[in-house]
Amino acid sequence: MMEELAARLGVPPIVLQGALGIAAASVLLGFLGRAQRRRRREALDQRLGPAASAQGIRYHPEGGAAPGMPGAGQAQSAGDALAFSGSVRGLSWRAEVEQDPAELRNVRRAAHERTRVTFAVGALAPGRFVLVMALPQGRKRWEGAAPQGDGFLATVGRKVMESAVDLYAGAYFGARHRALVNIAGAQVVPAPEGFWVLANDEAAALRLLGGETPRLLAALRAGEAGPFRGRPLHSFGLLLSPEGLTLGCQVAVTEPAAVRELAGWAAGVAEQARGL
Repeated sequence: MMEELAARLGVPPIVLQGALGIAAASVLLGFLGRAQRRRRREALDQRLGPAASAQGIRYHPEGGAAPGMPGAGQAQSAGDALAFSGSVRGLSWRAEVEQDPAELRNVRRAAHERTRVTFAVGALAPGRFVLVMALPQGRKRWEGAAPQGDGFLATVGRKVMESAVDLYAGAYFGARHRALVNIAGAQVVPAPEGFWVLANDEAAALRLLGGETPRLLAALRAGEAGPFRGRPLHSFGLLLSPEGLTLGCQVAVTEPAAVRELAGWAAGVAEQARGL
């Protein structure tokens, strides 16, 4: 039968036999890989549930946004997605954590790690936003507005800035916010040292950056607050949107105690946003 099929396909029988063997092995490896990932996720859920309860917060085994919070039901990216929720200082929050599957963490050159903590406070009107970006160490802050005019260089400059802001918003705060954060109609707002702020609601931006916010931002950036003590954190940002206030960072904070501590830090800024 193998010879007859090979003849019909016009290939040597040994080639057909090898191809079928590779295909069968691929199917088997895929099945075993999915089973391994399922067992690993079940073990993770069994560990994180009690650990979160011991910290006074909730772990959601289904992943994604916590029920009843903005973003609930949004699709998560591939990988290990975790979700927590809780309340601090009378403010409810949710945390979404994304990271590469375990089998890819030592393979990919650029690790996929993200944590977002969202408070449903300070929600702005539809279409309005305030973006606060922590700048990498040594990076100079762009003080001007987006290039104006219809010339070639101005057009290219705006497209470059728009692409950069679009990628940043998606990476730090989720793809659903990419359409919200735009250069067009926004302006650069005076910001604390080491940060860059873009907003289309300047009044909300100035109020958000008042009070204790500059001190809190500086402490987290210097590694003096939150779960990153002793490790300066430059890859984080804040987004005030119609959903509320979101802290995003390029670190996977997976342990419940650290998630609670990060939410506790963010609550200080959320209290400032609550007064908007």
